[in-house]
Amino acid sequence: MLGIILFILKIIGIILLVVLGLILLVLLLVFLAPFKYKCNGYKNEEGLKVQALITYLNPLIRVLINYPEEYFVCVKVLGFTVYTVKSSKEETKSRDLDVSTSKEHSEEQPDTSDADTLKDHVEETPIDSTADISSVEKTQTDSSKKSSKKQKHTLDKIRAYASILTEHKDLLLDVLKTVINALKTILPGKCYVNFTFGTGQADTTGYIYAVYCALLDFLPAKTEIILEPVWVEKWFSGEYFIKGKIRLIHFLIAIIKIITDSNVKRLYKEIRSV
Repeated sequence: MLGIILFILKIIGIILLVVLGLILLVLLLVFLAPFKYKCNGYKNEEGLKVQALITYLNPLIRVLINYPEEYFVCVKVLGFTVYTVKSSKEETKSRDLDVSTSKEHSEEQPDTSDADTLKDHVEETPIDSTADISSVEKTQTDSSKKSSKKQKHTLDKIRAYASILTEHKDLLLDVLKTVINALKTILPGKCYVNFTFGTGQADTTGYIYAVYCALLDFLPAKTEIILEPVWVEKWFSGEYFIKGKIRLIHFLIAIIKIITDSNVKRLYKEIRSV
């Protein structure tokens, strides 16, 4: 009998270990395996074109997006389509036209039922000519006092928050730096942008082009951005290609680093105590 019980416990232990191993494997895949993305398109006189592809452990998960000439979203898992949305440009325009037409129709025929009900209520309600004016004034005074007290309380809390944040300015800068470092990991590894632009005003176009020239030396190695100004007219056209990876492990590390910091915990307690 004891041997049977031990054998059953052994089987249960093996099953639990297998389940925990699978859960750990899934978590490692989710946080370590990268989400890869590609995006390319163009903008010209005819319109805008965007194509995007997101993959995870390709071909485990694939998400394809096409916009706007033929709006198309397709999600595939292991090669099998699990979600699809598709509509042509003409259908989108037709839907927008129907919505705008219905709005115009509703505006032309306003609903007067509420106004009629209010009118009947006003006609049926007798006017009390002996209303106590002093009681009304007292009510207004009490209401204004309550409002002023509430505003003062709100301003005091804002001042307290500002004082606490100013006192922990260095800590907030460290937290912001951690968040920025995590966000940097989602920046594209390869980026190509080639656009011609013009604001219609030579001075504004010149300012934008000057900023672009000043930032050229700070661009990453695999980033190429080409901007050509048009000085005499308003213009925006060109093409682009973006490719990169996203790993959730970087965000997990940043979150753990922030929430386990004793100074952050102390700051949170001070804010809650206000």
